[in-house]
Amino acid sequence: MMKRFMTAVGATAALMAGGCSMIVKETRHSGGYPGHLLDQRTFDASYSKRLQLFRATLILAMAADMGRTTVSGQDADGFAQLLSAAASEINYAAADLFANEAGGSVCSTVNALPPGDLKNDIGCAGFYENFESNLPLIEARIIKVMLAALPTAKVRKFLEDAKGGNVMGAAWSALGAMSEAVSGLHVSFARYRTGIEIVAASLAQCKGGGTFDAKEQTVVDAAACLGLSPHDLFSPGALHGRNLAKGTVQPRAFLVVMRGIAADCVALNFSGKGTDLVASQNIRKRACNTIGFAPKPRPYRFRPETDILVEDAPLEHGSTPLADAN
Repeated sequence: MMKRFMTAVGATAALMAGGCSMIVKETRHSGGYPGHLLDQRTFDASYSKRLQLFRATLILAMAADMGRTTVSGQDADGFAQLLSAAASEINYAAADLFANEAGGSVCSTVNALPPGDLKNDIGCAGFYENFESNLPLIEARIIKVMLAALPTAKVRKFLEDAKGGNVMGAAWSALGAMSEAVSGLHVSFARYRTGIEIVAASLAQCKGGGTFDAKEQTVVDAAACLGLSPHDLFSPGALHGRNLAKGTVQPRAFLVVMRGIAADCVALNFSGKGTDLVASQNIRKRACNTIGFAPKPRPYRFRPETDILVEDAPLEHGSTPLADAN
């Protein structure tokens, strides 16, 4: 144990010596160092938790789009399950930002929103301050989706790019490489263009004035609204994160992107015949039908009165120990 601890200390010291800026971003930037890099490559989400989550959902959707064209029938069942698990992870994170349909509220550690004793967290589906802890968990799910969707020749490069901790940036680069490789079909980045329009539509005012109307305008106008350069990926004139944060990404924006992920899941090819095909159809139905936007509290208890395998978040109890732990 001591040897492992000293190894971790040594690795941290090496990072601090070799890249203090990385450590600063990892500890003080929304999304850590990967978030900082993505802010430069996409749009600046550093001042909006909703934008951070939306961007992660968008990258998952882009990976799903890629998998729709690269995953063969025999691997599609597992890919569908990976998409479902990643979508669930996003919904757990969403519970720290949005109230859920079960009646749970998003609370703050300063004061609990539900009525009653403010010393407990009964009725709290999530906490605003807890949001950052969700991002690495989402990244871990996206890694699995990317590994399943990428052709074998691209996997090694993705792993090399991701091993430094920049998972989302590695995914972004891999998706870009695939976009160039699939005969100009822009399989993944078409979804990103949708995301640009959604972010632009959320703003009360574009850079330079006016608003973006998705009904009448195109992504060209959306990019201009955000101040994104039509010629350079790194746009020095892009709207600052504080300005983007003035827009509010609504739940319906997540619904749109999640619907795309579900559509990709349903469109995956089947393989096999007879009972094998029926089993595959059942797996696919369970996986694809769970994909959607529905914020839900992350399980933190096994309910004593139910099967031990059933996880749940007993909001009526909060985090106080359950009376019957047997």
